[in-house]
Amino acid sequence: MDACVKNWLRRTLLPLALLLGAGCHTTQPVPEEFTTAPVHQVHVTWSDKVAVTTDCGHDRGADLPGLVGRLYLMGADLGHTVRANGRVMVDLYDASQPAQPKWLGRWQISKENVGKFAQKDRIGLGYTLFLPLPPDFKADCNKFQLQVSYLPDDGPAMFASRSKLTINKDEFKALATMIRAQPIGHVQPQLTRAADAGPALESPNRPLLTLEETN
Repeated sequence: MDACVKNWLRRTLLPLALLLGAGCHTTQPVPEEFTTAPVHQVHVTWSDKVAVTTDCGHDRGADLPGLVGRLYLMGADLGHTVRANGRVMVDLYDASQPAQPKWLGRWQISKENVGKFAQKDRIGLGYTLFLPLPPDFKADCNKFQLQVSYLPDDGPAMFASRSKLTINKDEFKALATMIRAQPIGHVQPQLTRAADAGPALESPNRPLLTLEETN
């Protein structure tokens, strides 16, 4: 993905989050030009801002802050995007010591919810990933790494290159003043933190296909 495309994506990610990230999604049919096919590469880009949108679900009107990205699944020719047919997991790492990043937790997005946030753009078919931050989230650093895994219904798990993300510390300070929404279980993915993870989640290096799907 070249630099011009990445810059365009960064400019459009926050508006996409405001439109699609809070459960107020506008589900649109995926154009017929995009078919379900084996995925050969996974690309993702992230905004370096904390997106704050409004919870349209059970906590109406409350602020819902989170991280926002855009996911693209590339087919065999690597020049065209294909339709998603699986779930997505995102692992969060503390990268204050890049040589030994510390795993903080994981968001899981079901196949159904991945499909709800599909939208065609200048690259092709992309999926908006909105990752709500828990109400008690306190960042000990502002440098993170994000690892995205795509788990199709058929075929092996696919992994995007691990992304580096630096967020202004003032943005985290502002979170403490917000009226915070609780993420909506059936719409919003919830961060399962390392301290609360069960045996299947405690190490992100375990085989990903053994994890139970969550909605």
